[in-house]
Amino acid sequence: MFFKRRKHKWLIRDWQKVYGRPKPQMAALLTRGRSGSHFVLHALHSHPQVAALEEHVLGGQLKAYFNSELFPIDEIAEKQLLPQKQNLASVDWILLNKPKAEDVTYHFPFQRDNLRLIYLFRNPVTLYYSWKKGWDEMAARDYGLAAADDDQVLGWLRALILDEMTSYGFYRNRDIDTVVSLESFTCQSDENLRRVWARLGLPFVEAGQRPRLEQCPVCETRLEVQEDGEAVLYCPRCKKSYRAAGGYNYIGEIDASYLNHWKSKEKSPYLYEYFSQLLGTELMAFYDNETYLAPDSADIFEDLLNHTIDRICKI
Repeated sequence: MFFKRRKHKWLIRDWQKVYGRPKPQMAALLTRGRSGSHFVLHALHSHPQVAALEEHVLGGQLKAYFNSELFPIDEIAEKQLLPQKQNLASVDWILLNKPKAEDVTYHFPFQRDNLRLIYLFRNPVTLYYSWKKGWDEMAARDYGLAAADDDQVLGWLRALILDEMTSYGFYRNRDIDTVVSLESFTCQSDENLRRVWARLGLPFVEAGQRPRLEQCPVCETRLEVQEDGEAVLYCPRCKKSYRAAGGYNYIGEIDASYLNHWKSKEKSPYLYEYFSQLLGTELMAFYDNETYLAPDSADIFEDLLNHTIDRICKI
């Protein structure tokens, strides 16, 4: 079932009448850019009962979604990640892509049973290096400005992390909401998927049963594999290779070898001490000791991060 726009406006329709069922519940992936969000989002989206959305979709429209039977269904149908669910009747959860926390938590007094939070966290040392590199490249390429100095990047990152932690911490319900370590998710993908899907009340789906992107979403031609620095999906008719936002490769191999590269960088001892003072030595030791390699690392990390959030929020 394909949806079309009319005069660039979304059609307002009744979900119950279109699909014969109530509107799906909402889950929100809370994090910032350069945290591996599209890797995690695409993995969660692979469940037949989950539809993850593109960025900036629905974040400010949740009041209309929850309070009205009429809603622009086509916006949800067309702005999913690939491969899209062609029939939303089977979807139980819509997954918001990095919305502002306040756009979600505003609705908690009225819609808490229909909302879940998934907080994705990445090693702040590697996150620092990623943002510093990105800002340096952007300043030189796009603006011709001087690169941001270390203190500016650290100050911004510190404020961002504390804001995220408090936004999640004050509203979390540990029985139904979830925290996810990017590093653990990379090394123990199935176990992390099992945990998150279980919190949504969904059964685990084996890798071989998860839908894959096989047809071009534009012309429906069967996609081929082409070498473009690495193997990527390619449409011979549209002459287009397919990668998602953030450089996500639909057929890329999971490579966890990069996760400890930060240890060999010159500034890392200072950064490690900086974030240890901010977030606690126990949490940072999770990365230094490479605890994310353990089979139960997801549970270990959730306990560590919740303890850190308790301290920061003084709960």
